[in-house]
Amino acid sequence: MENGSRIHQEFRRGEEAGAGNHHYFVLFLFALTVMGHWMIYASSIFWVSQCSTNLQKDGIGGFLAEIISCSPWVLYIFILVCFLTVWSTLMLILQIYQIMFLGLTTQERFNLQVQNRYSKHQVPLRRSPFNHGCIQNLADFFRCQCFGLIKTNPVDWTQQYHNIFQASMMRGAQSV
Repeated sequence: MENGSRIHQEFRRGEEAGAGNHHYFVLFLFALTVMGHWMIYASSIFWVSQCSTNLQKDGIGGFLAEIISCSPWVLYIFILVCFLTVWSTLMLILQIYQIMFLGLTTQERFNLQVQNRYSKHQVPLRRSPFNHGCIQNLADFFRCQCFGLIKTNPVDWTQQYHNIFQASMMRGAQSV
C-alpha cells in the first residue's frame, strides 16, 4: 500500500500518522534554532577573519560589496540559514505557547476552531479540557517531575475519545 493511501486510511479510522512524535518535533525545532544561530555566528566570524572589511570604516555598502566579492557561497548559505532560523524560532515559540498556555497541539487547536465555527456552543481555546495551567501543561508534555512537587498526568488522550470525527463534519470530505 502506498504511503499516501496508508495515511488516508489512518485518518478515516481516527488515527494520527504522527501520534506520539510531538516531543521529537519540539526537540527538532529547538535543535534547528540553536544550529541556525550558531551558523549565523560562524558566518560573521568567518567574514571578520577572511574578508578585509570593517563595518564602521567601510559603511554598510562597502561591507556588503566586500562580503559578496569575498565569499558569495557563505553569503548564500547565510541568507538561507537566516530564513530557516526565523521560521524555526517562530515555530518553536508557537509550539511552546500552545503547549504552555493552551494545553493544545496545533491539530487540536485547529479542530477546536473548526468545531467552534459550526457549533452553537463555542468553547474558548483557554478553556479546553486539556489545559491544566502553564506549569502542569509543561510538566505533562515533557513528562518531567520536580522532586514530587509536580506530578505528570499519565493519561493517553488518544485513547480517551474514540469518535473524534463526527459524520456531520465529514460530509464534504472525499477520499483521494
